[in-house]
Amino acid sequence: MLLAEMNFLNNEDIKMARELLKQAFDTTNGWIYDTSSYAKAVAPAKYDEMVKSFEEKNLIVASLGEQYDFRQPGRTWTVTIDAEPGSAAAVVAETDAVSYTAITNRQVTFSPSTKYAAYQASYEQMQDGFLNFMENASKKIGYQLSWKKDSLAVSTIIAGATTTKYANSKSLATDLNSTDVFSRELVLEGRKVVGKYYYNPSELVIGRDQEADLLNEGSIYKANEFGTRSAISNGLIGNLYGVQIYVSDLIVASSNVAKGFLMGRSGSDEAAFGVAVAQDPMMETKRDIEYRQQKVVGTERYDIKVIHPNAICVLGSYVA
Repeated sequence: MLLAEMNFLNNEDIKMARELLKQAFDTTNGWIYDTSSYAKAVAPAKYDEMVKSFEEKNLIVASLGEQYDFRQPGRTWTVTIDAEPGSAAAVVAETDAVSYTAITNRQVTFSPSTKYAAYQASYEQMQDGFLNFMENASKKIGYQLSWKKDSLAVSTIIAGATTTKYANSKSLATDLNSTDVFSRELVLEGRKVVGKYYYNPSELVIGRDQEADLLNEGSIYKANEFGTRSAISNGLIGNLYGVQIYVSDLIVASSNVAKGFLMGRSGSDEAAFGVAVAQDPMMETKRDIEYRQQKVVGTERYDIKVIHPNAICVLGSYVA
């Protein structure tokens, strides 16, 4: 009976025909079954001959800092920052002598250290594998160095901030609950704090959870209430209350609390933190002929420090 003819059979006839077809195959010796060794031999497993690109984190924080060129001899790099002078000039009588005010400043010392990432492969691995080892290792090293730099920038900024504010005016991170999510009000609070220290609020860096909570606010979507649709252009918040907003995948929640931060710039447009670069990212390769290996090593030397603590306000909120 042809299979095409089964369309004219009733349900019982179809069930019987299927059973006959099933019993027609030798489940013990037939190679059509994938569980048999012969089937696997004639139909081997195949692998895509391309290694798919890994998903990269959003790395942008380190580039927001003041960049100091330390590519010269020296173990440390000290930056001198002028302190604010007296609030006002004094009044002096015609016959009196003037008094002098001491000039004060503070210093921040950078101590660059080397960060690295390295990979190696044997000649046999490179000859037998379909992976382009040099290309893949180079990309991984570049990504790891960038991840380290951004991660260090985030932790340094949060640790060096003068002020921390929590959603709904809570005092401690442990006081936050499910209603204390990231909001426009928290952005305004951070903007106010930084502005009162005479810095110009400029950049806000938040995590994915905080971004979602901010985008979920109804007025963000209502152009007639918010004033402009630029806040949701390209699906991401770009500028809010004159502050450029960045989203970093390195800001993640810990114990249901995420901490972003709002930064300001000085009157001379100096950033809140600095990056002293002693050596740019460098890639080196070497063949070990004795052990028949190819080695790839990437290094970078720098340090990151907060130079204006008052220009940073950490913003903490609850995330589920």
